[in-house]
Amino acid sequence: MGNFKRYIVLWVSQSISQLGSSMTAFALILWTYGQTNSALSVSIMSFCNYVPYILISILVGAFIDSHRKKAVMLVADSIAALASLLILAFSMTGTLAAGHIYIFNAIVGATTAFQQPASSLAIAKMVPKNKLTNISGMNSFSNNLIVVFSPMLATVLFSAGGLPLILLFDLLSFSVSFCVLLFFIHIPEQIIKEKLTSPFAGIMVGFHFLKNKTGILYIMLTMAAINFFSRLTYENVLSPMILSRSSGNNVVLGIVNACMGIGGITGGLLVSVKKESRDTVPVSSLKSFISSPQIPLLLQPSPSILHRFLTRRR
Repeated sequence: MGNFKRYIVLWVSQSISQLGSSMTAFALILWTYGQTNSALSVSIMSFCNYVPYILISILVGAFIDSHRKKAVMLVADSIAALASLLILAFSMTGTLAAGHIYIFNAIVGATTAFQQPASSLAIAKMVPKNKLTNISGMNSFSNNLIVVFSPMLATVLFSAGGLPLILLFDLLSFSVSFCVLLFFIHIPEQIIKEKLTSPFAGIMVGFHFLKNKTGILYIMLTMAAINFFSRLTYENVLSPMILSRSSGNNVVLGIVNACMGIGGITGGLLVSVKKESRDTVPVSSLKSFISSPQIPLLLQPSPSILHRFLTRRR
């Protein structure tokens, strides 16, 4: 099996795992808001997830370079799955509390800081350079497809079996992804052993590199600004705002979240099927714009309108 075909297998299995993780994240929002009826509690969940991710991401680069990417991905995913298993145990015994979910989100954020860069480097090693733009489109398509369907599936399963049923699905999807990565995927490894005096030494090396590569620096700063303001605004307050304005209606929140993936699916399909372009910066900029969840967010009807529509009498 060629490297590109192996990547397709990895992409499918990882997408299944991401679907389970996304459904768990959505279900935890529903559970937390249902228990506390507090928008602040839901916002703290996002805070606990993003802060460890940001802090660890600053220092993790040298660690990823000096270790096998496949091992890093397997260990990171296993720790996140163990945390999900503990949440399932607390839920089944009736002892689950919001504090447990805050800790769970912090663990997931920390493991994601290791898993994402390791996965990105693994993909770069597995696929030909002329396929990287197509791979980016495929990833965008699958990510936004998950954004569309995970709230719907999570709402259905949450109504049918509550939080434990969704956690079981998440653990099953993890098992599929873990076995595929462990037994069927070979990642060409290039371990870089560098003697750095401190974890911050690698950061300084990166800063010196960016000083000479201003184009990359400008792209990084632009994407950092976009991500910062998206985390600060709609990604942090959207869910509690929708729940509070729709009287805690799970279906309304699911529809609003699903709407945000439509633009991303369109952008992902366009990029994945087009031919490789030499001028990749405009293509990436266009993809980022089309894939932006803010675009469909601006076109969404009011949550209160959706709530009245879904709850009106026939």
